[in-house]
Amino acid sequence: MAFEPWGGTNITPSYQLRQSRESRTDFTSGSPVRTEYRKSRVQSAGTTANLRLLSWFTPQLTYKSDTNENSNLTLSTRTAAGTTHFFDIGDLKAVTRNASGGVTLPLNGAEIFPGFRPVKSLTVQAGYQLQDGDSWQDVEQGFDSLKLLSVRQKIVPKSPVAQELNATLRDTYNVNVRWAPFEAYLFAGRLSAFQTLSITNNYTTSLERKSVTGTRTRTLSKTLPDLLTTLGQVEKLVHAERWMSNGQVNGRWTQRTTRTVGLSLTSEESYGTDFRFVAFKKLDTSLTYHNRTSDQQDLRVKQTTSAAKH
Repeated sequence: MAFEPWGGTNITPSYQLRQSRESRTDFTSGSPVRTEYRKSRVQSAGTTANLRLLSWFTPQLTYKSDTNENSNLTLSTRTAAGTTHFFDIGDLKAVTRNASGGVTLPLNGAEIFPGFRPVKSLTVQAGYQLQDGDSWQDVEQGFDSLKLLSVRQKIVPKSPVAQELNATLRDTYNVNVRWAPFEAYLFAGRLSAFQTLSITNNYTTSLERKSVTGTRTRTLSKTLPDLLTTLGQVEKLVHAERWMSNGQVNGRWTQRTTRTVGLSLTSEESYGTDFRFVAFKKLDTSLTYHNRTSDQQDLRVKQTTSAAKH
């Protein structure tokens, strides 16, 4: 079901719940004893939205949360803080949650500045994404995890034996820029090749917080620049139209760093170029150069553990 509160805006929520129960009859005591308990529950809830706030400003939102509960279907004992606890069938359950979502904001230079030719082809897409998940075991059956629509809402069980097995929270921010600076201009003769010039750059940064059976880590990643430049019709610039066609040169440059706080730091840089053309209308030709360096440090001992150059 979609809602349209105003023109150009729509909001579409979604929800699904599946659950199953099981009953058993025990005759070991001489008379039948019937028990019934929940076996599993699976919930999926989310929404998507396009919000037209201005003619050129329309953010897009998505979010989805999945929760799975599976009961322990055996008689069991657990020990916590030196005390042994006994549990009947269905008294405990495992809970797994996953959530993902984001906000995307596309911007177009021609829509924001319609009369300004230098930005006619400029597009910017900014975004934020989250990816979360956690897993618990031996949570008491009475705890309702379905009401927690975000993994960032902590599970606080009363069961003395409940345990968080793992949890991951990840936030990512990115900006993508595309620009053909001379696309809106008309150049005569050989200079018309510059109308094909295109520049693309990406910026990405993320923060990941992870816990595995109580061991916690924080990892920060950044990519900048992630640059690609492209120029076509190269044969016009080098006066080679007689034997060359479809000439295109690409240049790339990327830097990435990944830091696990207090543990390690990894740095990577790569750059290169390739030149492609068709010679004499028959031979597809490609010339490529690529260079890559990487460095990894152990922050605990402040030493470089590996370095490579390709």
